[in-house]
Amino acid sequence: MKKILKHSLILSMLTLLILSSCSEDEPGGQDAAVVDIDITMTVVDMDGNDLLDPSNPNAYSESDIDLVFLIDGEEEVYFNANMDAPKGFKIYKNEVGEGYVMRVFPNTAISEDDPVTYIQWGEDDRGTLACEIQRGENFEICTKVWYNGEEKWNVQSSARAFQIVK
Repeated sequence: MKKILKHSLILSMLTLLILSSCSEDEPGGQDAAVVDIDITMTVVDMDGNDLLDPSNPNAYSESDIDLVFLIDGEEEVYFNANMDAPKGFKIYKNEVGEGYVMRVFPNTAISEDDPVTYIQWGEDDRGTLACEIQRGENFEICTKVWYNGEEKWNVQSSARAFQIVK
């Protein structure tokens, strides 16, 4: 019993030491930012065929798609080699359901009221994704999403996800 108490006391002291050594400027401190902006979508054709499934010969691949951010009236193709999703999105097998999903990390330019992200589905096909972004000193949260002018999601809904029919 003494060993358990001794180990418990040592663990408590180590935990206190670690927690007290964190400054407010370090990750996890009071200055940590909350960024909650990602949007999940499925893409199907008129017959319900998954257009993100690589086994579908008509599917879009990541190389076919670009995100174009509209910032101060200028269009910029998004690419950041240092990110896990360098093109601003990922396509992957749905973990909780069937088929494939596309997770998009949209434009959040602070200069825009409702930042616009164009999804370039190839040379001649473009969709418009607009987001209402709520911002504060340490947070940025997507609270509403439109696709091609139609509201697809709002903060009163469940998961930030919807389906596109092409």
